Amino acid sequence: MSITKMIVHEKECRLKEYMKIMGLPNWLHWTAWFLKALTFLTITMVLIVILVKIMFTGERSILTETNSFVLLTVLVCHAATVIGYCFFMSTVFAT
Repeated sequence: MSITKMIVHEKECRLKEYMKIMGLPNWLHWTAWFLKALTFLTITMVLIVILVKIMFTGERSILTETNSFVLLTVLVCHAATVIGYCFFMSTVFAT
């Protein structure tokens, strides 16, 4: 299920308003969404890095000369950007 769809579903069910009534600050609500999405995407990115670094043809992997840490850092930064874009898109949709 996509991040945007989950946020819009929360908006439809008015769960955010209930959490505000209980005293949850707005910044903490969005931080929780960001960390949840980043956790799932980071797990996916780690699996992608492992897959491209495994030696499939006996002695060569798909990305032989690329440092795994640099590749993971770039992918996680991209994931953080995608999450921000999903937050932006969730404000456009009402249902």
